[in-house]
Amino acid sequence: DEFNVRLDTDNLALGLYFSDTVSVSDRLHVTIAGRYNDVRTTIVDRLGTSLTGRHLFSRFNPSVGAVYEASPAASVFARYSEANRTPTAAELSCADPAEPCRVPNAFVSDPPLKQAVARSLEAGARGRLQGGVMGDVEWEVAGYRTRIRDDIIFVASPRLIGTGYFQNAGDTDRVGVDVTLGGYTSRLDWYASYTAVEATFDSPLVLPSSREVNDAASEDGELMVAPGDRIPGIPRHSLKAGVRHDLTGRWDV
Repeated sequence: DEFNVRLDTDNLALGLYFSDTVSVSDRLHVTIAGRYNDVRTTIVDRLGTSLTGRHLFSRFNPSVGAVYEASPAASVFARYSEANRTPTAAELSCADPAEPCRVPNAFVSDPPLKQAVARSLEAGARGRLQGGVMGDVEWEVAGYRTRIRDDIIFVASPRLIGTGYFQNAGDTDRVGVDVTLGGYTSRLDWYASYTAVEATFDSPLVLPSSREVNDAASEDGELMVAPGDRIPGIPRHSLKAGVRHDLTGRWDV
């Protein structure tokens, strides 16, 4: 019975944004953009009052980028952008280490969470090769770094197996490279993409654990996370590929 829950949640999001591209020359184009986000999450507890709350988040996110056309078949680009992610109702209602919950179906009265703010810097090149053996081929190579302030993670609780809670984990960092290829002929489309990313914690952090679960835990049941430690659950390497073939004018595989 302690895990029973009945909630009504309401999410209201308002966004105001602008974007403008200025052609400095025939080859150089600069884009300036911005977005203001206002999010309001209301939680009403139907079995009591401990989960009832109203949470407000707002932020303005700027963005600026440039593209230079080195030739008709290739261009280079760079971009800086910011973005924010507000905590969901499930995260807001499951953030107390002393009262872990069985996500996502049980919540308890919890402390508030901060919104996560990401700052990204990206640069790369893209282009097109025409008339090859595999038809026209489009390619793109980009490197990026994203630093997230007040990142939200899920922490498994050592108090009760199968439970946990969400918490702000300070700053995290992601450095990676994306390579994308895509081609098409009269009846065949294909693509392939590869991503390499190193995702690490950027702030010292103390997490609850135990020697039975993790050999790195201390005798006091603490797991010390240092800047540079990898974030679990994010693969270093990812590969995706696909192909589509037109059988007739109405059917494809």
